[in-house]
Amino acid sequence: MPTTLSADCRSGGRQIADSTQVTPGRIREFADIRQATVLPQLATLVADRAGHPLVVDDIAKGLGLSRDTVQTYLGYFETVFLMATVRPWSTNLSSRETKSPKLFLTDSGLAAHLLRTDERSLGQPGNQFLGRLVETFVFTELLKLKGLTNDAFDILHYRDRDGREIDFILEAADGSIFAIEVKASASPTVKDARHLSWLRDKLGNRFTAGIVLHLGDQGVSYGDRLMALPVSALWGNTVIPGMSGGHAVG
Repeated sequence: MPTTLSADCRSGGRQIADSTQVTPGRIREFADIRQATVLPQLATLVADRAGHPLVVDDIAKGLGLSRDTVQTYLGYFETVFLMATVRPWSTNLSSRETKSPKLFLTDSGLAAHLLRTDERSLGQPGNQFLGRLVETFVFTELLKLKGLTNDAFDILHYRDRDGREIDFILEAADGSIFAIEVKASASPTVKDARHLSWLRDKLGNRFTAGIVLHLGDQGVSYGDRLMALPVSALWGNTVIPGMSGGHAVG
């Protein structure tokens, strides 16, 4: 598990617990919230669905709220920067692309707290929350990188009905693409890059690089513009081709 994710999980005490109480108050500053008690439950559902397409009807059913109310409350979460939306990326590579966005909390420590998991339980084999928390963590690191770099890019995702899925697609202003697959494993294989390979072949020179980010500590090449790197490459001194001009990130 990334060291900083471990630190985020350890911080899941009073400060994070307090944030779930403060959020309704922040929202009340600009909106009329009549069912504020459901906001922590809604945040928990967002944390639990991290990395999956948004299905508002399912969330509404789980909370006993109307679809419109859930959409309104999710909008409030974005307004106070508790949550962010990752839009679907599409250039009509396939007629079977899905158009649903993904939602992430903007704090992986808060997500871990809401899911009632911690550093110790995440270290247990088969932890059901590890994958979504690692993906949430990577997303928050990408948000930080977006704020620090001079190279503007959008954070998107790809999914189609044929089972192809790419966790994050970073699209630069010139249309070039940097693709990321996140694996909550210390031992990735070339199979984990199969959808990145498919995208590379579809896009040609527009495809800058594809990276499988994993929980191990070694990097490995998977051929033309494809590689696996530790999650720590996002803030370390590892040179990532195609990101920030090919300079070291960190």
